Amino acid sequence: MTLRLLAGGLGLGWLLGAAGAVFGLFRSAAAAHAEHAVSLVVILFVAIPSGAMAALSLASGYGTPALVIAAFVAPRVFRFLRVLLRAHFSMAHILQARAAGLRTSSILRVHVLPGALT
Repeated sequence: MTLRLLAGGLGLGWLLGAAGAVFGLFRSAAAAHAEHAVSLVVILFVAIPSGAMAALSLASGYGTPALVIAAFVAPRVFRFLRVLLRAHFSMAHILQARAAGLRTSSILRVHVLPGALT
């Protein structure tokens, strides 16, 4: 395995996990259903050992090592970031910004993400 494949798999895993966690913050019905679906996929991927996933991927001929790494990393990143973002999203100044009528996307971009990433 090359360093490029490893970095690609880790990057893809972080990207998928972060996208799922951020999408789960929105309060629409579609986001709630999507978060439940992502949570079920996360549980499935966490339950499957990475060695078995790699063997199935290579045996089928469709998977690459980067996809296996991403499938292993994404659920863990999702769970970690979901808890972190929800904790920041429920802080007092964020609740006040929501009550003032600011859009969720601007609250997320200006207040939640910088606070969660520091």
